[in-house]
Amino acid sequence: MPADTVLESNERSLPVGSAPVEEAGLDFRAARPIGPAKLDDCFTGLTRDPDGRTRVRVGDAATLWVDESYPYLMVFTGDALPMSRAAVSRSSR
Repeated sequence: MPADTVLESNERSLPVGSAPVEEAGLDFRAARPIGPAKLDDCFTGLTRDPDGRTRVRVGDAATLWVDESYPYLMVFTGDALPMSRAAVSRSSR
């Protein structure tokens, strides 16, 4: 997750501030497993490649990219959904 900042939100998931990813415990700039972390977070301060795109790699399965028109990336593990982390666990095999 090539992002320097995460937006902080209140109990209604409305943004109320921001914090550096390392202070928020959400520093995924270097590839690492998400482990038991429950994510429903908005990341910004995206690092761009020379072509202006930000790329996020999900295991060995997929790479998501966005161009300059997307200043944020929302990351959601789906823990509250019936299938929970099925998509995350499948893509990280």
